[in-house]
Amino acid sequence: RSRFAAHDAGDLDDYAFVDYHRPVVELNQLESKAEAAGVELDTDSRFYSRMRAARRTDGKYIRNERIPDEAYRIDTDPEERDDVAGTDDEMIVATREALVTFESEMDGEWGDVDDGDVLDDMGEGAKDRLQDLGYIE
Repeated sequence: RSRFAAHDAGDLDDYAFVDYHRPVVELNQLESKAEAAGVELDTDSRFYSRMRAARRTDGKYIRNERIPDEAYRIDTDPEERDDVAGTDDEMIVATREALVTFESEMDGEWGDVDDGDVLDDMGEGAKDRLQDLGYIE
């Protein structure tokens, strides 16, 4: 049983969803590797933002809080070179609508989140382990 009513009803069985909230651990690793390589990351880039996406076997729709939405026909464009987010393609429209349903059932608000907020919900044991592994300071 899913925690999403639309999944339980079978309406979204063909979709997988991503709800990526800028994990501090991954961001710290990215920053460290970029610094070691002499690369400066633009803090307005997609690396510093959250993303949600819906995907099915023939396409996907991606929403990122800092860049325009993207959509791709994976069946005809597997390398994702042709962004078709603004089209009336039936598959893209259905995938966007599935994402909207997912967001509404996830309480879709995208308020501001900073690194402290992310770590505040983490237990001390988990924080200690991440620190031991060098992921956080």
